[in-house]
Amino acid sequence: MISSPTEQRTEATTSNSCFPSPQTKLPRLMQAVLAALSDLYLFRLTRTLRGNADAAWWTLTCQLTSWFTFYCATRTLTNSTETALTTIALYYFPWPGKPR
Repeated sequence: MISSPTEQRTEATTSNSCFPSPQTKLPRLMQAVLAALSDLYLFRLTRTLRGNADAAWWTLTCQLTSWFTFYCATRTLTNSTETALTTIALYYFPWPGKPR
């Protein structure tokens, strides 16, 4: 039996639906890695600017327990990427009194 082109397209899209394509998963994976690096650099930035590890641990705890960060940090939005890159850039900024 010969099937119509519409049926063939439907068949082709549903046959591979159990395996997500790398084009859909790779951006989320990259954003998750960037969010994790951002958390690390937030810890390092706070430890450098405040001078003690307690403030850095509290900052990291607040960051990791924030529902907004938990929900939005791994989304592939421009704002999430911008926030992560800004946090990393602030660590490398030459703050007055920051040891080199």
